[in-house]
Amino acid sequence: MVSYAVAFIRLIVSGTLYLHVAVKYVVVRILGNSRHLEASTVVRWVTWFASTIILGALVFILAEGIPIFNYLIALVGSVCFVPLAMSIPGWLWLYDNGHYMKDTVIQRVVYLLHCGLVILGLLFLVLAMYGVIVQISDSYNSGAVGSAFGSRDKCYLFQTRWSKIKQQAIY
Repeated sequence: MVSYAVAFIRLIVSGTLYLHVAVKYVVVRILGNSRHLEASTVVRWVTWFASTIILGALVFILAEGIPIFNYLIALVGSVCFVPLAMSIPGWLWLYDNGHYMKDTVIQRVVYLLHCGLVILGLLFLVLAMYGVIVQISDSYNSGAVGSAFGSRDKCYLFQTRWSKIKQQAIY
């Protein structure tokens, strides 16, 4: 149970940070170059609170209204994270250090390792996308995906976990 408490706190903090960044962007776009952007005026505070409430409600509606939202987050993560973390740095290094292929043996090995990093990143990209697509397909086939705003699957998972915890406590 302690791990759930730690994870819940991290979830609240990360959600608050993401909401803050989004609201900051919206408020700066709305207020633009007006004096309200940097001064503590009623217009600024109303804009800030209204943006926070509207974006928070919108995020809640999207997260609860889309039955496969967690799979969509995984798909976006697999499509965006792997290229940013592996392939693009490898491509940039290859672009900057193209002369390594013509120099010493060690530099050629380093160059080929970076080529391998790019290829490995592309492989991970394809495999991660395939894995998420298979998960989405399996969840639909097994009936685990409920309707929009449905709480059946969440309550069922909680009840199943709670019954397992109770059984372990009894035995």
